[in-house]
Amino acid sequence: MSQNKHFDLNLLRVFLSVYNTCSFTKAAEELDLTQSSVSNAILRLKKTVGEELFIRAGRGIQPTAVANQLYHQLENSMLKVEQTVNSFEQFDPLHTAREFHVYAIESVIHILQPRLDKYLKDYAPTIIFHELPAQEQQMYDQLQAEQIDVVLDIVQPDVVSLSSEAILSEKMCCVVSRHHPRINEVLSKEQFLEESHVFFNMRRFNLTIADYFTYERLPYRKMYCEHSSLMSMLATTARSEAISMAPYSLAKQCEGMFELRLIDSPYKTKPINIFMVWPSRLKNNTSHTWLREAILTVSKELKSH
Repeated sequence: MSQNKHFDLNLLRVFLSVYNTCSFTKAAEELDLTQSSVSNAILRLKKTVGEELFIRAGRGIQPTAVANQLYHQLENSMLKVEQTVNSFEQFDPLHTAREFHVYAIESVIHILQPRLDKYLKDYAPTIIFHELPAQEQQMYDQLQAEQIDVVLDIVQPDVVSLSSEAILSEKMCCVVSRHHPRINEVLSKEQFLEESHVFFNMRRFNLTIADYFTYERLPYRKMYCEHSSLMSMLATTARSEAISMAPYSLAKQCEGMFELRLIDSPYKTKPINIFMVWPSRLKNNTSHTWLREAILTVSKELKSH
């Protein structure tokens, strides 16, 4: 690296953003800069380092070996700096009117939002839920850019720049209409395979929810209908003779409204673990800490019921 007594530390912030997004355009949006400013910053850092940092790869860019080495040396140090600075934010939840935005899987929105509404009655901020976007990378990009404050998801990311904590765990169950002519309190594997099924397609994984959360590979099942919404799936189940599989808490919440019957699955299912995910740099941020504690408090209340 060339000698420079007046090195601009902002170049490192731009470098980390470009590295994480693999895009000058996304880095510019994240940092609220023009694309030319980002390109110039990377060019200046390249001259300082004396090595190429990014190369073209198709329509995008990818880091060089030097960039990978630089990133891993910088990441933790820059993270600590941002955490320290963020800890000085002034925030009073009794008087600071602020909107927090949360991405969450559909079932969590239905069970968590009503309870959070009650919790927030004594506080000034509001928490607005949004369903997860179709593209996982979009979700993480918006989280890193602080366009979204928290993500509640079934996937726990394994990157230093994102922190996570398990907040809920529940089971899957089979669901049928309460008036189903052939299925009562117990469902055998044979019955499960003989009946038609309402599928909930988890397009993000290209699997149905039943296939994703069972330990063994499920045999072929006759499709009655397919949905990308759990509520729509349960509504269709209620007015048909088909079977569906759903998170127990959501199915229980809808049991009376839709006249459903909840039955243990004849196949062993995996637990549905829900993780709260947030940018690591906001670990000590006052308002973000309050948001996470609010979600954790309500989640613990759910566990106790």
